[in-house]
Amino acid sequence: MRWALAAAVTVVATVVVAAVFNPTPHSGGDNSGYVALAHALLTEGRYVDASDPARLPHTKYPPVFPALLATLMALGARTWAGLKLAAAVPTVVAALSTYLWAERRLGALPALCVGILFTLSAAVVYYSQWILSDPLFIALTMTSLWSFERAERVDGEI
Repeated sequence: MRWALAAAVTVVATVVVAAVFNPTPHSGGDNSGYVALAHALLTEGRYVDASDPARLPHTKYPPVFPALLATLMALGARTWAGLKLAAAVPTVVAALSTYLWAERRLGALPALCVGILFTLSAAVVYYSQWILSDPLFIALTMTSLWSFERAERVDGEI
C-alpha cells in the first residue's frame, strides 16, 4: 500500500504541475539571471555574471540550480519550456519526498493527505511553473528530511 500511495502522490503532483505549466518567460524574478549563469557554466566553465565586465565569480546565488539548468542545456534544452523542467521535475520529487517523510512519521493515509496538501499548496503550484530555485531547494530539503528519518529508523539514532 505504501508504494501505491506514493505513486498516487506522484501522479497527482505530475497532473497538477502539467496543468499549470506555463511555457512563457516570467517577467520578474531571477529567471534570466539563472539562465545566464547556466550559460556561463556551460560555455566558459566559470560561474560568472554575463553582465559583469570584470567577469568576477558570481556570489548572489548558489551554483546548484544554475548547474541543473546547464545540464539541461547540455542535453538540448533550448526553450523556456525545456528549461522549466528544472522546476517542474523537482516539484514532483518534492511531493513524493514529502509523502515518504510523512509516511514514516504519521503512517500511510495521513501521509497521503500531507502529500496531496503539499502538492496543492498555492506556493508549490506557483513556483513549479517558473525558472526559480525554490522547487529544487524544497526537493533537496524534503529528500534530506526523509533520508534522516529513514536512517533514524534503521540505525536507531543519528
